[in-house]
Amino acid sequence: MAAQIADVGGGARPGAGWTSRLPLSRRPWLRRSGTAAYSTAPPQRPDIRNVAIVAHVDHGKTTLVAGMLQFARQAMERGQLSSLVPVSGALASSSSAPLLDPGAGRMLDSAALERERGITILARNTSLRWRGVKLNVIDTPGHVDFGGEVERALCMADGVLLLVDAAEGPMPQTRGVLQRALRNDLPVVLVVNKVDRPGADPHAAAAATFDLFVDLGASDEQCEYATVFASGAQGRAGLDPARMEDDLQCLLDAVVRHLPGPRVEPDAPLQLLVADLDHDPHKGRIAVGRVIAGGISRGDEVVHGGGVEEKGGAGEDGSSRRGASA
Repeated sequence: MAAQIADVGGGARPGAGWTSRLPLSRRPWLRRSGTAAYSTAPPQRPDIRNVAIVAHVDHGKTTLVAGMLQFARQAMERGQLSSLVPVSGALASSSSAPLLDPGAGRMLDSAALERERGITILARNTSLRWRGVKLNVIDTPGHVDFGGEVERALCMADGVLLLVDAAEGPMPQTRGVLQRALRNDLPVVLVVNKVDRPGADPHAAAAATFDLFVDLGASDEQCEYATVFASGAQGRAGLDPARMEDDLQCLLDAVVRHLPGPRVEPDAPLQLLVADLDHDPHKGRIAVGRVIAGGISRGDEVVHGGGVEEKGGAGEDGSSRRGASA
């Protein structure tokens, strides 16, 4: 079996009662074989963010992800923000960033049925680099019929971008995905999207979303989330809908600043949380997942389901790589 290895690190964040609410697979330090359980969580990796984008259907998740990828690529080509720098103070803007390329919003919807129906059905992951931090972004379905895909995506994430349409506000599926995120104790950055839409009321949408947090029983800490206003189609974002920047730098900065890095246990036995299975005519069966503890290298033999199989390794772009670790 081949494995698509994502360098996404380990588990979750500390907080009041956080260990009792997380599944054991998210807490490898509590079941390290042959040793006593750790009394404290392992350290975080500052150079990685694992982020799931969730929303009601047609609130602009895939288009926004495409805009983030395009802006990060343009910034890299210009040689800007290629190293880790403090994310504080005023956020600079770049007036030279163009609007999103036509059709780029469907780049993650590769399945024929997804392109035909114009919606995301399967959770897709991609990566970009910003300020020296690798952002692993998971685009999730918004339709209620594909809630299982959202559940699997949240198991892979350490934080959530919650998108809300500036004209529609929170919708039924918004409630469902937010409830799942709160249950998994995942910190949230609220993105009020489509602020350029006719009839949009960004502040009312933000206020209604806060009421939804309260209605779902969110703790005081969970209600202290950052809010970013954006137009994914135009590739713009800002902290105030009346003063939007000409790029998505504000949004990427919010992800790096407000969402945590994964907690890692590189010296523990290997634990790979498999989120998806696929098949390649050349590589055979492929397991796509998150290394939450230990490490894996090309040719390693691992136990799964009582059997032993040799695991290969492939990067997120399908290229060969030697391995990955928590």
